[in-house]
Amino acid sequence: MLATEEAALLHRQTQTALEYRRRLVRATGERAATFEKRINNLINLFFNHISQQDNAMLMRDSASVKAIAVITLVFLPVTTVATICGSQFFYNGDDGGIAMHPSGWVMFAISTALSVILLLAWGCYAQSLERRFARGRKRGSRHAARKLRFSA
Repeated sequence: MLATEEAALLHRQTQTALEYRRRLVRATGERAATFEKRINNLINLFFNHISQQDNAMLMRDSASVKAIAVITLVFLPVTTVATICGSQFFYNGDDGGIAMHPSGWVMFAISTALSVILLLAWGCYAQSLERRFARGRKRGSRHAARKLRFSA
């Protein structure tokens, strides 16, 4: 009888130890899954941070490119008109100074008109691009919202 009581006690202790180990393994597995999720969240955080930095750098570059484009749009008509006209609007005057031909204002008038036309055309084009991008962002956000709604 003593052997059966010892066997029963040993059986209960073994069952308790096995149950403890089973819970320990399950908890370790859950901790590992949580750790994996935390690692993925950190990776996404770093990726988003780097993307924001790249985006800020691209915005600065875009502003520089726009400034160069505006300068080009202003001076390109002037150089074109001056080249076509042969640049005979300025000459050495009788008094030794630089003099302007009486019809020299024509070059400046044509150049100014062309510059204004080009700047207006560029502004209209830039606004149409902005509207197109804005529509694309709205469409993309609606698509993402629809995707979230169906996946939930």
